Amino acid sequence: MKRLVFILFLCLFTTNVFCAAQEQHDGKWWNNLQRKSKLYYVIGYGDAYAFHSMRELYMLRIELSDEEKKHKYTSEEIMNLIDKFYSNPKYRVLRIEVVMEFIIYPALRNGWIKEQIDQKALDILERTQE
Repeated sequence: MKRLVFILFLCLFTTNVFCAAQEQHDGKWWNNLQRKSKLYYVIGYGDAYAFHSMRELYMLRIELSDEEKKHKYTSEEIMNLIDKFYSNPKYRVLRIEVVMEFIIYPALRNGWIKEQIDQKALDILERTQE
């Protein structure tokens, strides 16, 4: 019985490792998603991001300013921004998690213009190639 459990565990573990190694969530992956899948990804990521942020805010007991509360974006607007970002072929090597956390959300929060987004993306690309 122990042997069977061990074999099942080993099969599940290797399957997970194999599947995880196969899929790179970068610009190429993003561009191959259907529009509905992109929207669901953005909504799910946004929920997780909001949950994490709210937990931190609660722990630090920080109030959001009125200015920060004004910056609300729809999931569709965020999805369109990611589409626009990944329309540049040189940015497609960046993983979606990195793009969301270090480029998209800061750009929306801070009102970055295209040049600032490009500069941040180039900085990240430079660091990943070192």
